[in-house]
Amino acid sequence: MECFVGSDKLSQPPQIMGKSRKMLRLFREIKKISSKDGAILITGETGTYKELVARAIHHNSSCMNGPFVAVNLSSIPMN
Repeated sequence: MECFVGSDKLSQPPQIMGKSRKMLRLFREIKKISSKDGAILITGETGTYKELVARAIHHNSSCMNGPFVAVNLSSIPMN
């Protein structure tokens, strides 16, 4: 599936779909973040699909052919 934001095409995994104003804003942010180099920390409540957003960022980045590693920080002990 592809999402078109203005004249820009955002390639994304098929799990993220939507045409609402908030979803279009999310797609624009994914596109903007995907063009940057560096680590990204995505925070949010449980069940807000943070990993899908991370996968979309990875899928649209220059690292898309490399491995995707999701880290659940709540599963890592504080010590």
